[in-house]
Amino acid sequence: MSAPSLRSMGSMRPDGVALVGDGASYTPHQLAQTVDQIQHHQYQSAAQVDHAQLLTVEAVKRQLLEQVEKLNSIAGEVRQVATVDADLIDLVGMLFEYMLNDENLPDSVKALLSHLHTPFLKVALLDRQFFTRSSHPARRLLNAMAKAGGHWLIDDDQEHGVFAKMRSIVDRILLEYTLEIELFDEVLADFNQFIEKLEKRADLAEKRAMETLQGQEKLRTARNRAVQEVMSRTEGHDLPEAVTRFLEQPWVDILVFTLLRKGTESASWHNTLKVVDDVIWSVTPKVSEEEKSALRRQLPELNEAIQQGFVLLGGYQGEAKQLLRELAAAQSRALEARAEQVAVQQPVAEKPPGQRNRVRAAEASSTGNLSPELQQAIAELRKVPFGTWFEFTINAQGDKKRGKLSWFSPLTSRYMFVDQNGKQVGVRSLISLANSLLSGDAKVIRQAEEPLIDRAMSTIHDLLSRRLRRRAGAV
Repeated sequence: MSAPSLRSMGSMRPDGVALVGDGASYTPHQLAQTVDQIQHHQYQSAAQVDHAQLLTVEAVKRQLLEQVEKLNSIAGEVRQVATVDADLIDLVGMLFEYMLNDENLPDSVKALLSHLHTPFLKVALLDRQFFTRSSHPARRLLNAMAKAGGHWLIDDDQEHGVFAKMRSIVDRILLEYTLEIELFDEVLADFNQFIEKLEKRADLAEKRAMETLQGQEKLRTARNRAVQEVMSRTEGHDLPEAVTRFLEQPWVDILVFTLLRKGTESASWHNTLKVVDDVIWSVTPKVSEEEKSALRRQLPELNEAIQQGFVLLGGYQGEAKQLLRELAAAQSRALEARAEQVAVQQPVAEKPPGQRNRVRAAEASSTGNLSPELQQAIAELRKVPFGTWFEFTINAQGDKKRGKLSWFSPLTSRYMFVDQNGKQVGVRSLISLANSLLSGDAKVIRQAEEPLIDRAMSTIHDLLSRRLRRRAGAV
């Protein structure tokens, strides 16, 4: 809001006559025609529009004053810009100054929309309801483009999608808009339709990303459950290494498949778990003839259950056949065991490193001590609604990436983030995200709900009110 007012820009002719005042003045329509001449002189073709060049508020006002002085020289008379019209021109300038200071808008969007200052100045001169009627088509268009620029152009993509569409609209207004307001209705309808299609595609992409992650979460949860079931059953047993690998690898996969298809309450799930117990029992050395007879009777049924399990996976894959051969050998050794061999107890085998790591990870996640600050950050994070945008620092150079909070897994306490197009850009655990918020590597983006012009008018009103109070106090 630092742009100078029209009356403070040296608006005096060389002969000392003011260009702004309450004397004989141009009508608003004449001023609009003057602005129209400036616009068409600057933008005679789309190729002349430098969309990356920021058009400052001061430059627009300066051009208007120069044109008024030129008209006075041609007409051989002195006319002024009426004080009320000068105030309106300043008001439009303050509106665009507010937009150029909006932190939510990328610089490329600010530069692009700054070229609308001249045509919107004509709109305000011809129709004072621009500032009072929220349904005014030109007002709605600027609001819509500013909102789209802040939302859809997170990565400043100037060649595709929204920016290209906005650029074509700016070009059309600059080249086609003279003094008829109907053009804004047409381009607004076209732009809204374009954004609606984008939103539908983004919603569909976000739904697919959510469904994909939900599937992954179910798989992750099912695998954790299967691993825990096998670990709890093998704990304390001195099993041959091949048998342990058989249970922790292919049979865990079969448990996962069964859980996902049938659920934990099904007979299939309980039967598949029973195989784990039966395998452990089958390789335990048998001493008495009664135990050996029981194992011989059970082995065909156990082998059939194992075979049916592998049918679910589509057959024997990888080293499964070798593991099964080693399982059969371990069962044979169990049948051949003698009492004196069993009497010599061997220490329980150390769990494989992978299994030990899983146990430690589970213990750490369930018993880890959290600082009061981290607990507070987690509590605040749980209150953040879906649809909230976050900004993440992604490298040591300080580069940023934004993502919208789309989904939370109550099973694994993980958040999914998507970009403006609905595509997944990251998955973070609750604790990891809370730590990033504490360190400043992540922050919540507070996006304004009010349209741009409404926010600008509120800010301008407060600014002018403070100025009036200061002037009143100085008198």
